[in-house]
Amino acid sequence: MKNARLILLRHGECEGGQILRGLTNVLLSEKGEQQMWDAVSRFDAKALMVYTSPLKRCFHFAEKYDDQGIVMPSLAEFDFGDWDGKAFKTIFEQEPEAFSAFWDDPWKTPPPNGEPMEVFEMRVTGAITQIIDDLLANTEEVVEDLQPTALVITHAGVIRQVMALALHLEKGHSLYREFDLPYAAVVEINVIEDDHGRRHLRLQWPNSH
Repeated sequence: MKNARLILLRHGECEGGQILRGLTNVLLSEKGEQQMWDAVSRFDAKALMVYTSPLKRCFHFAEKYDDQGIVMPSLAEFDFGDWDGKAFKTIFEQEPEAFSAFWDDPWKTPPPNGEPMEVFEMRVTGAITQIIDDLLANTEEVVEDLQPTALVITHAGVIRQVMALALHLEKGHSLYREFDLPYAAVVEINVIEDDHGRRHLRLQWPNSH
């Protein structure tokens, strides 16, 4: 049996105000960067493999934390299409019905010219699978204290999708609509690969550190 651990870290507060960020490449605010340093202060950087979204609000911090980190485009946030970068207030005022339909069922009603949820789910699943493959490659059976561990610096949408994977939620809409994931939130996933090669993801909540 093999064990590994994923530490999922959401970026901190960003510049730009109350906008639907998605792929809009805004920077962290000064407060947001400090939020992330506070979050990682208990981790041993030398014990981690670091993966990051290419967007500035993740990548710039990851580069400072570990300049050997791996940039994965598939860890980027959901693409909101025509709404990307717009203020929430503007979208509410200009397209209230379309936004409500998206909020009620993003799988059925994606944003105009936005990313279908099925595509988003597949790319996030592919990214996490690759990270786990990397962690478990050539790894012998280990005890818990020596688990290979990856710090994954990414976005709220990506983290929610990984949680849905761990909890076996098909279309985990409640994780998007009702579950609050604050800036610089840390979510841990324990990975177990049994002797038959089957993988089991277990959400560790709250994290134990």
